[in-house]
Amino acid sequence: MRHFITAALLSATALFSAITPSSAGERVTGVIELFTSQGCSSCPPADKILSKLKKEPGLLVLAWHVDYWDYLGWKDTLGVTGATERQRAYAAGFQSTSVYTPQAVVNGATGMVGSKESQIRNALGTVPFPGIAVDVKRSGNSILVSLPKAEFNGAKAVVELINYTPESVVEIERGENAGENIIYPNAVRKLTRLGTWSGDATSFEGPLAKGSQTSAVLIRTLLSTGEAGPVIGAAVLDAS
Repeated sequence: MRHFITAALLSATALFSAITPSSAGERVTGVIELFTSQGCSSCPPADKILSKLKKEPGLLVLAWHVDYWDYLGWKDTLGVTGATERQRAYAAGFQSTSVYTPQAVVNGATGMVGSKESQIRNALGTVPFPGIAVDVKRSGNSILVSLPKAEFNGAKAVVELINYTPESVVEIERGENAGENIIYPNAVRKLTRLGTWSGDATSFEGPLAKGSQTSAVLIRTLLSTGEAGPVIGAAVLDAS
C-alpha cells in the first residue's frame, strides 16, 4: 500500500521550517513510529528493524501496539489505549481508508510498510523535520516541557507526552507467532496530551514515567481537520 504526503501536511510543516533547532544535548533529527502487533506474523522483521534504528544517533523510535489482531487468539501484552485510533488518524491524513501492520510513519508525515528499511531511510532523508527546540527536565514527580517563542502564522501545535518501555522480551504462546520470543523496542505505554502551543514561550507539565519507562515529548502541527499532523520537534528525557 502506497502512501503520500498530502498538500495539507506539507503546508503545515512549512509553517515551522524557519525555526532554529535546539543545540543542547543530542538533538532528535527524526521520529519513526511503528504500528505493530504481537499477533501479526509479518511484524517481527519490522520490530527487528526498529531495534536497529533505535541505536542510531538522533533517531527517536516508538512502537505502537494495536489491538485489531487480538481476535486471532493472542492478546498483545503491550497493547495500549489509543494506538489503533492514532494509526487511523494518520491514515485519514494520508487519504487512506485502511490501516495495516507493520506500518512505519516517519516524522508524522508519510507512511510505508514497516519492514521496508530502505523506504524508511529514504523518508528520513526527504521528509521535512524542523526540529524546534524542546527542553525537557524533571520537576519533582513531573516532567517539565519548555518551548521557545516562535512565529506560527496563526497555526497551532499539539504537545504530546509519551511514556515507553525501552525493551520488552515477550514469549508468544498463541496466534500467528506462537512459540516465538520476540524483542520489542520502545513500546508506548501511555500517551498524554499536555495541551496546544500557539508560538508563545511557554511550558507544560505532565506525569513522569514510572519504573523502567522513559519519557519523550512530540510536538505535532494541528491540522485544519482538528487532527495532529507532522512532527515538528521532539525530545527525550535524559535517564540520568
